[in-house]
Amino acid sequence: SSDEARTIGYSNPVASEEGLRSVGYGMEQAIAALGLPWTVDELDAGLSADKQVADVDTFVSQGAAGVVTWTLDPGAADAAYERSSTGGVPVVGVNSDSQFFASQVMAFTDTTCNVADEQAALIAELAPGGDVLSIGGPPVPSITLTTECWLAAAEAQGLNVLEHQDNLMGNEAGGQEIMQAYLLQYPEFDALWSFSDSTTLGAIAEMNAGGVEIRGLDEDAGVVVVSRNGVQAAVDAIAAGEMTATWDNNQPLVGAAALQVLKYHYVDGVALADLPTRVNIPSKRWDSDTIGDYAGPLERNVPLPLPESCPDGGCPETIDSTVTG
Repeated sequence: SSDEARTIGYSNPVASEEGLRSVGYGMEQAIAALGLPWTVDELDAGLSADKQVADVDTFVSQGAAGVVTWTLDPGAADAAYERSSTGGVPVVGVNSDSQFFASQVMAFTDTTCNVADEQAALIAELAPGGDVLSIGGPPVPSITLTTECWLAAAEAQGLNVLEHQDNLMGNEAGGQEIMQAYLLQYPEFDALWSFSDSTTLGAIAEMNAGGVEIRGLDEDAGVVVVSRNGVQAAVDAIAAGEMTATWDNNQPLVGAAALQVLKYHYVDGVALADLPTRVNIPSKRWDSDTIGDYAGPLERNVPLPLPESCPDGGCPETIDSTVTG
């Protein structure tokens, strides 16, 4: 019932990342909007698949009503998800796949080629046939997928990827290190693609130190720099003319949608088997033309992305977010 206090566990892959913390923030915003006496318990896996498994088991042993999780290593996590679901604790996967998920919330940035296609198209528009440096991330399924999308899209747009390396640390220091090596080998290039804002910001620091000019959307010289996540520091970089564009994962909406799916079950009485299999959350591009409307992922107003309830107690297999940002 709607007046029963419940705790929902959120397994955060790496809580040092603002956008990932905003999934939990979005869950809390949805709880407030729905007027539920629920709370969110967030545990940080720190990019450790073993810690994530332990966190999911902790949620179950503590009697959580549901678990929201962005999987680091499917092979390691699936057994924990199975224990959770058979123990009566439904698991909602974020940008991840598992046969044991009650539902999946999928951001376009992390689960489709949409954003990679848009990024390659923007680079090709500003620097046709350009030479591009590319930085991927840790071997998490969603990152691997979208990086492959990007490399295919770059080729399709006639761009020349000079080199691609993965930043296994996934942080600014790793981005800075890779860009330092890149600049020694490639003093001239037209664009940089990176899988995340934090990695990009590290690369930008190195480019600034090396005197590399970065191109704003409305400028006609400099290196085009595109990224994704939509964190405050990236928007600050766009405002300062140090990044061309970033694509927002809309992670607060991801969290709000995951919470709404659990509300469908516990409050509206939708059976777990009848929950939507997939919920789609669109992305939003921030550039010098649009950043006037920006609020950081941990400050923004989070509207409910899904309908208040599923029609007649049954949910469509796929639900698209009713809002775009």
